[in-house]
Amino acid sequence: MKVVIGYGSTLHSDDAVGCRVAEIVQAWQWHEVLAIATPQLLPEHAAALAQAELAVFVDAIDDPEANGCGIDRLIPNLVPDAAPASNHFSSPQNLLALTHKLFGVAPMAYQVAIPGRNFGLGFGLSSVAAHGIETALWAVKGLCAAG
Repeated sequence: MKVVIGYGSTLHSDDAVGCRVAEIVQAWQWHEVLAIATPQLLPEHAAALAQAELAVFVDAIDDPEANGCGIDRLIPNLVPDAAPASNHFSSPQNLLALTHKLFGVAPMAYQVAIPGRNFGLGFGLSSVAAHGIETALWAVKGLCAAG
């Protein structure tokens, strides 16, 4: 099984891109791909990750210099952060470490970071974020096909 977790606030414009990607992947109804759209990473996600051979985390980044999606391989953080580095509950690396601690396994994992420009209250997307969704979907397709 492959797991795609898109996370971010759907109330803060471009921060919703992770959830939107997960919702689109879910609509594809791919066999063996579980897509989760969530406002933040939760310890409960560890159970799904323990069953996965591949995990793809999708989130927005607030980086004015970024014009395209970044794709990075993730390694479980075996020394979890004392405090989250962002407003999300946990980093993907910490969630992978929790998965490893609880279940003795962690999947191969990647982070797809979509640049955004507008993180204020609202539902519209900037053109950079909207384009980033399309690029992220291609990345998810490629990672799921290869993994």
